[in-house]
Amino acid sequence: MSDALEQAYPSKDGLLVWRAPVDAVAFELRKAKTATHAAFHLVLALLMLAFFGASVFFFVQQAEAGTSLFNLAFFFSGNVAVIWLSLSALIGCFLGFRLYAYTDTVTPLPGWGKTRAQREQEQADPNRIRDVAPYYSDAAWECLRFAYDLAVKTGKDELRPVHLFASALSGPAGGIFMTRLGMDFDRVKEGLAALVREGRPLEANAQPALSEEARIVLLHAYDLAREADRRSVGAIELFLAAFEADQAIQDLIDAAGYPPAHVRHVATWVRMQEQLREEQAKFRALAALKPSTAMNRSMTARQTPLLDRFSEDLTLLARNGYVAPLVGREREMEELLRAIESGRRSVALVGETGVGKSALVEGLARRMVEEDVPPELFDRRLVSVNVAQLIAAGDPVLAPQRLLSLLNEVAASGNIILVMHGIESLVGAGSNGGLDLAETLSSELEKGYFLVIATLTPQAWTGLLERRSLGSKLVRVDIAEPESEEAISIIMGRSGYIEYQNKVYFSYGAIEKAVSLAGRYLREVRLPESALNVLKEAAVLARGQRGERALVTDEDVARVIHDKTNVPVEAVTSSESDKLLNLESALHGRVIGQDEAVTAVAQAMRRARAEIREGRRPIANFLFLGPTGVGKTELSKALAAEYFGSEKMMVRLDMSEYQNQDAVSRIIGKPGDDRGGLLTEAVRKNPFTIVLLDELEKAHPDILTLFLQVMDDGRLTDGVGRTIDFTNVVLIATSNAGTQYIQDEVKKGSSIDHIKTGLLEQELKGIFRPEFLNRFDAVIVFKPLDLDAVTQIAHLLLGSVAKRMEEKGIAFRAEDEAVEELARAGFDPLFGARPLRRVIQERVENQLADLILRNAVHRKDTIVLKAGGQLEVEPYHA
Repeated sequence: MSDALEQAYPSKDGLLVWRAPVDAVAFELRKAKTATHAAFHLVLALLMLAFFGASVFFFVQQAEAGTSLFNLAFFFSGNVAVIWLSLSALIGCFLGFRLYAYTDTVTPLPGWGKTRAQREQEQADPNRIRDVAPYYSDAAWECLRFAYDLAVKTGKDELRPVHLFASALSGPAGGIFMTRLGMDFDRVKEGLAALVREGRPLEANAQPALSEEARIVLLHAYDLAREADRRSVGAIELFLAAFEADQAIQDLIDAAGYPPAHVRHVATWVRMQEQLREEQAKFRALAALKPSTAMNRSMTARQTPLLDRFSEDLTLLARNGYVAPLVGREREMEELLRAIESGRRSVALVGETGVGKSALVEGLARRMVEEDVPPELFDRRLVSVNVAQLIAAGDPVLAPQRLLSLLNEVAASGNIILVMHGIESLVGAGSNGGLDLAETLSSELEKGYFLVIATLTPQAWTGLLERRSLGSKLVRVDIAEPESEEAISIIMGRSGYIEYQNKVYFSYGAIEKAVSLAGRYLREVRLPESALNVLKEAAVLARGQRGERALVTDEDVARVIHDKTNVPVEAVTSSESDKLLNLESALHGRVIGQDEAVTAVAQAMRRARAEIREGRRPIANFLFLGPTGVGKTELSKALAAEYFGSEKMMVRLDMSEYQNQDAVSRIIGKPGDDRGGLLTEAVRKNPFTIVLLDELEKAHPDILTLFLQVMDDGRLTDGVGRTIDFTNVVLIATSNAGTQYIQDEVKKGSSIDHIKTGLLEQELKGIFRPEFLNRFDAVIVFKPLDLDAVTQIAHLLLGSVAKRMEEKGIAFRAEDEAVEELARAGFDPLFGARPLRRVIQERVENQLADLILRNAVHRKDTIVLKAGGQLEVEPYHA
């Protein structure tokens, strides 16, 4: 006993020990025992068939001889055939008992098959010695045997955790694990083999011993199975325990590109699938004990024809296997049951669309079938009422009478709990000058003869129910959007149906990517529903591209997200990498000078694409300061064209149009107006875009406060109450404030840094609040253009003219002297390059239009802009 205590592993079930021998003899005896049972069962089956066949043969002979087989004297005359038939029946019963008693020799783990309440009441003796070996499944024993054989083959004196890990990885559960993880075994094969070969060599005629580390793994695997409420310890628990016990294994897998967190998640996923199969078998056994009709066990329930017309029985659906198990949400379920149990109160489940309110209700239906609920819910039906159908069926004025008739049936039956999804629809319905359906339901709830579980959004609760009498009758239970870890677990549990439906398999990377990307980009429907919808589309995409049994990867999920949002979330390709690394050159193709601004914008885009920026704020917040016509707006257009794909990928607001306080509603929408605001709707529909705020200094202060929230939190709430995600926009604000100061300082030869400091500390103080300016990632000063810069811009603008003429089949070019003349004519230190466009329009484009209309130029001719501003046509010669 003292040795056992020294090696015991403390747990909630007492002190765990491993007493079973781990050697070749023990494994052979176990194998022989299994074979003996199988042989004995086969002999019994053959004897049963032999006696039965002999008796049948005798009866056939008697029948052919004309003996009546229905003569009682024949059966009780001591005939040998009757004895044979009786022996066949006795052997059959004994065989059935043997098969039940010896086929599954694994002892179920403590707590298996019990309700949560029963498990909570259990209190194990902390000093009890518990041998864990009887709780090991056949698959776990096979894994242990293979690990022992591996230690023998490699000639090691101890069986270590790495042998258990390698054994589990090579088994069926390990194969599923590698598929889910997307693991290429060749990447870890050599390293794992090297770890297996480590250790002291085995002496001659000796057998490997169970190392202390491996013994701890065997005991820890029991704890893992117990925590997961498994029936027995499986191979996947051995795999996970061995992985956790050996840092060298973790380092090897991590170096191959599979982080330890991913390994744990995938192992948990494999274990969850096995657990769900076990629980489903247990659930079917318990469901068989429930009535298959609306009648309760006490036979006091009544028929409910009107209720049946507008509802479906969730407990009956659960009993028949049409309701999926609930994964997670233990806290919310406990809160729901506590609210019902404490005084028979009705409940309102309040949460955003997609967080799993319906799944929680369905989980309650399953628990009611298992009777894993408080006694108040025993032998009751959970019935979901179609609120919209109840309101719309027949004359709306008669809707209150329909509701009262339905509730009368509920009262007569006495065993029904109503579920009302979207209960806010009752508000204002069927009133016709009197009580609406919400008030009617509230008055009936006051009588206390039935319970309601309602579901609705926070906006509906706050705006429609909270201050009404119906709201006071309901206990609010908040269903929050799950965190990423919990959402991944929920989707692991619910992904099996999608796989079965589409005949594909999900990798862990696909599920993790669906959760992270849907949680970031698809905010109209919340997790986990948004991620599940993405996975459904990714499954269809993968099956269409690669056929059935395809593995859905994170790239399939990323493509679906990209198609939905236009946000580039796939892995960076070589061509996109080149574009990002050379973005400055591309932008300088349209923006002359302004190196600081171009560099800042390009660096922000590279940070965003490499996913190393802070994810809770916009991609970048820029304030461009400088005189008009120096390239502030042009840089925004160039970025939209070069990286976002088109100049149209921009939401441009002229802030001079938002100088009044009521302009706020134009940006975010008026309360209750589903059309939303100009800005919020544009970003909601296209979250990956540029938001350009021209002449920001002219906006009303309340508008600036709105954008303070955008720059700080990356979100904005519109007039309808929707939260709009701004974390994938580039926010660029332009301002002409301080223009005179910039021009004066440039004339003095002051540096850009000096000019910027003066602007922030003096010139802008009376225009923008300091906390507003501090929210910008960069405040960039655009220098006034000199003549050389305007000349380069003139070349760019004439290049655009040449492209437009090329579309007509006509070539166009300008001599350098002509370009310089245009630059000098269009140069204005106060207005930058803006006058240049007017000069080119008047001196070049007008002449081109005259030539085309007079038919003085033909396809393939060349038009040359000469010094002095004259156009010369060079005819085409074949």
